Amino acid sequence: MTIQAPFGRMLTAMVTPFDKDGKIDWPGVEKLAAHLVANGHDGIAVNGTTGEAPTTKSSEKEEIIRVVKDVVGPKIFVVSGAGDNETEYSINQAKRTEKAGADGLLVVAPYYNKPPQAGVAAHTAAPPAAHAGVAACTAAPPAAQAGPAQSSGKRSLEGVQTPSHGA
Repeated sequence: MTIQAPFGRMLTAMVTPFDKDGKIDWPGVEKLAAHLVANGHDGIAVNGTTGEAPTTKSSEKEEIIRVVKDVVGPKIFVVSGAGDNETEYSINQAKRTEKAGADGLLVVAPYYNKPPQAGVAAHTAAPPAAHAGVAACTAAPPAAQAGPAQSSGKRSLEGVQTPSHGA
């Protein structure tokens, strides 16, 4: 299977399974990741809002990445949520995410701050932006998640694009 840029042909947001006691169901994480790959998904997004990222610890997020990557191997692209309301925290989370083995970053716009389009771009910016954001701190390519509900209004594609990562 050949992954096409930037995140594969079918990138699926994976939920995080929990057991009856509210703890992460690690065998369930493995089983779900294997199921997605067996059914043609060549990209998996973990630790996003679909994956209950607001309710998991940083250490759990890192372990989710490691477990999924161990199950799916190098041929499947694993992108992981690394964004937060605050840029410096997002940068630190992006570094931990990459170190844990994620192939790409899902960077959410600062949702409570609701920045204008230029603020979303600065939060996710890659060099040579004047104020390098999350994309500047790792080699993992970013995907910006910046819907109107997370920011101060409508977005144009041109307005949220940042320079090519690694360019």
